[in-house]
Amino acid sequence: MLLAAICCATSLYGQAVDPGYNPRFYINGEIHEVITDNNGYTYFAGDFDWIFGKPVSGIGRYNINGSIDLSFDVGTGFN
Repeated sequence: MLLAAICCATSLYGQAVDPGYNPRFYINGEIHEVITDNNGYTYFAGDFDWIFGKPVSGIGRYNINGSIDLSFDVGTGFN
């Protein structure tokens, strides 16, 4: 379902959907929002506090190639 949301998000922004894009999630909660920016990065937000065992604040980012960006850090996130 999430992949479908990402495909919808990319097509809404006029970008071609890459059939080879294969995101993988290892999070401890739910994702509620997915957006893609003009540079091709995909952001996701929801109720989770780790990705691949790395502490996060409910926001993550995929690189253009579909790999998770573990260097992306929003600090403590939203209040």
